[in-house]
Amino acid sequence: EEFAIKAIKFSALDYLLKPVDTSELRAALEKALSTIDDRKEVSQFEALHKNIQPNEKRRLVLKTQESVHVVELDQIIRCEADRNYTSFFLKDNKKILVSKTLKEYETLLSGHNFLRVQQSHLININYVDRYDKKNGGAVVMKDGSEVPLSP
Repeated sequence: EEFAIKAIKFSALDYLLKPVDTSELRAALEKALSTIDDRKEVSQFEALHKNIQPNEKRRLVLKTQESVHVVELDQIIRCEADRNYTSFFLKDNKKILVSKTLKEYETLLSGHNFLRVQQSHLININYVDRYDKKNGGAVVMKDGSEVPLSP
């Protein structure tokens, strides 16, 4: 009883007694996963709420295997496709890999200063540093990365 009271005080999701019953363990894990999903949804709803405000910066929810990232659009320098995955390169040198295609993000980001310059690259035009004509042409971004252009 003492352990149960402490668990409740520390907001434990569940409490299991030894020997552990497999059905109780399964129920506790399902409850934990549901709670984690609820927390992810809260982040998404917060981003949605900010996105519908007229003068707020637009945000994008990026779900990875480990986390849910809420990223302001003006922090994204570019996006790069790798089959069914998209890598987001951010202003703070972070890279976020998500399991969605670049096409899905191209649709979401159209009208927000993003331009598809090549089959596997979507760039934020606010971060373009220059255009180099050599070797078929490339866009050089302010972070120094080079994005080759389609022939």
